[in-house]
Amino acid sequence: MEPLKNNSGEIYAVMAVTYDITEQVESRKKIEESDKALRVSQEALKINERKLQNVFHATSVAIGVLEGPEHKYTFVNPVTCQMLHRTKEELVGKTVKELFPEIEAHGIFQLYDEVYNTGKPFTINEMSVQMDILNDGVSRQNYFNLSCEPLRDNQDKIYAILVTAVDVTEQVSVNKKIEESEKQQAYMLKLSDAIRTLDNPLDIEHTVTKIALDFMDADWCHYATIEGNNLIIQQSASRGDLPSLAGVYLISSFALLKAVLNAGLPFIVNDVNTTGILDEELKQLCIQLQNI
Repeated sequence: MEPLKNNSGEIYAVMAVTYDITEQVESRKKIEESDKALRVSQEALKINERKLQNVFHATSVAIGVLEGPEHKYTFVNPVTCQMLHRTKEELVGKTVKELFPEIEAHGIFQLYDEVYNTGKPFTINEMSVQMDILNDGVSRQNYFNLSCEPLRDNQDKIYAILVTAVDVTEQVSVNKKIEESEKQQAYMLKLSDAIRTLDNPLDIEHTVTKIALDFMDADWCHYATIEGNNLIIQQSASRGDLPSLAGVYLISSFALLKAVLNAGLPFIVNDVNTTGILDEELKQLCIQLQNI
């Protein structure tokens, strides 16, 4: 608004210009209200995050947050650090693949990818994992109860996954020992019942060999005696049409066999094709006989 004057300098009118700024004012109010709501939401989120972290720190379960498609640690609770034998600083900011490349063979990365990409959670009990859990460069067999679920932002978009784990290695080991002990007891009872009424030594040897074959779930099982440098296989039990190995073998021809007998300890070779501890002659004999 401004006055209008004539040539004599007298005000004879007033010029007023007005603008309708209702829309701008309303927009500004909405922006201010939105900013206020955002600040309140952020404060609430911080409070919730603090409460959530307090819960995570108080639990006895290992918890970690893996962010992004590369699964980078952004949060770990003390139990996770203790279980993995690594500090928070050693974990946060690094991807699972950087820290534990050896677990890729177990398909864990693919499981994490699936949760991140599809939002479908999973839980696996007593999952077997070979990894350097003690942070000493040595991979060890471990068992975990593992769970994984997606984390979503305000737009309902998955930005991370929450992983919880319980190391049940000791529990699995104890259970296996109990199962093995029960299995051995059942084997001894079956063996005792089977030979109780037998008098002929050959019948006893044959029965023991056959029951041992079933107990060990083997393809071949031999009952042998040692006389001097001779290993005498007197009974040979086998599955299917595998040939009998009954006969006399020179112990001196098999250096490893001689060493095992001298040590007086059990000896197991899981795969004669890949092992490096069998002498070549014994290895070739096993392969030839398909005694694998």
